[in-house]
Amino acid sequence: MAPAGGKGKDASANGGIRLRILESAKGLFAKKGFAATSIREIAQSAKVTNPMIYYYFGSKEELFMAVLGQAMETFDTLFEALLEADIPYEEKLVELFMMHFESVVQDPDLSRLFVYTFFGPDRDRLGLAVEDFGQNDCFKGLIEQGVELGVLRSDEQDVQQLHLEGLVHMPVMKLMAGEPIELDRQVAHRLVKLFLDGAGARQEGS
Repeated sequence: MAPAGGKGKDASANGGIRLRILESAKGLFAKKGFAATSIREIAQSAKVTNPMIYYYFGSKEELFMAVLGQAMETFDTLFEALLEADIPYEEKLVELFMMHFESVVQDPDLSRLFVYTFFGPDRDRLGLAVEDFGQNDCFKGLIEQGVELGVLRSDEQDVQQLHLEGLVHMPVMKLMAGEPIELDRQVAHRLVKLFLDGAGARQEGS
């Protein structure tokens, strides 16, 4: 049962406690995964009691989904804005790379959590599908836009999407693994050029 809303100090305190639980849970889930993380560990990290976690979130599963949901809501908003942005297509792709690059630097726990969940057993354990991760729609939407603009070839859009996803995610995973690579806008431009050179629309006579 979620706590009732309030005003003034009570509402501020409730919001602060909930946020503290979410942040502690995010760090522990990212480090250990869903199954290996206990409510007791989260409570100790957040400096709250076990019953307070159940009061705010109901169960460990609901807490985990709240952590993911908070992150996905933020990304969904960014992805939607990117798809609708009135900027050149190449710049949209650069911004896609930068969103991921900046995310892993600014919030490594969040990036680690997504990788752990998407590629680990927690996805099946919690019944999550690829469609639950908003990034899939963003990559697909960008490929479709590229085809509509005549920038990308119309054939093999599914392979083009895999190509783009790999170019975006692999550098991020290497950085998360501790490899000394620098992910900046210059690198993003080079990766976008590499993608467009391979997936770009064929010129007449080619």
